[in-house]
Amino acid sequence: MQPPHNLSPFVYSMGKTIRNKSKLPLTFSMECCNVFIFVTKGSAIHEVDGRKRVLQKGTLEIVPPFFHQAIYTASEEDTEIYYLYFDLFEREDSRVAPRKPSVNDVTRGE
Repeated sequence: MQPPHNLSPFVYSMGKTIRNKSKLPLTFSMECCNVFIFVTKGSAIHEVDGRKRVLQKGTLEIVPPFFHQAIYTASEEDTEIYYLYFDLFEREDSRVAPRKPSVNDVTRGE
């Protein structure tokens, strides 16, 4: 592991998704980089490696790489989530590492 003074964050992608009971009620994923999540509207359940948390307006989470995660929405109210996929240390292959959209996440990668 590199020492903290060598931090050189690299952002792969970022975006926004809107979810509700009718649109994208459930998403599963396991990312190979860190994920920064910020909720600006509504609420949902976020399950990370079996631990459930309520996501609501103002919630900010960072999910480490290779953790299984799911987001559940049970309300007709829109839940607006901004996300950022990043690594703490830029590597030689960072700019070419493949990033694929999660299941049902139609806005990622645009």
